[in-house]
Amino acid sequence: MSMRSGQPGINGNEYGTITFSLPPTLAEQTGIAQILSDMDAEIAALESKLAKARQIQGGHDAGIADREDTAGMKLDALLEALDLGEDQDTEFKAAEGGLPRSVWEAVSAFANTEGGTLVLGVAERDGEFAIEGVRKPETVIKAFWDDHNNPQKLNSLVQ
Repeated sequence: MSMRSGQPGINGNEYGTITFSLPPTLAEQTGIAQILSDMDAEIAALESKLAKARQIQGGHDAGIADREDTAGMKLDALLEALDLGEDQDTEFKAAEGGLPRSVWEAVSAFANTEGGTLVLGVAERDGEFAIEGVRKPETVIKAFWDDHNNPQKLNSLVQ
């Protein structure tokens, strides 16, 4: 019988000195495998979200993940906010068709507290948030500031 192995520098006798530690029961092994599979699924989901965000941004800016947008929120912060969902400090609004009227309810709520972050271009479907983007961001931004400066829309300016 040959004492050679497929690994250079290791012969068959040396394999006998190698010890392997494994979880003692099949249930533990299965549990660990399930946790690792769940983590793989979470990573794949996050990579998918990142790819969608980059696709929406498209040719706009190849370095989106490294830059801040005009509101100062980085892509990774947006993705984290999407995972956490809305709360008293964060509000998402779909804005595909322009500035939504419900923006002013959120602005009012933020003005009555310690402020917050309003993210346009994110829609809620079946309890999940999805980045849809804003078709004409310049138009939406102009509409926001026009309404913001209109005393018929807003009693006092929000700083």
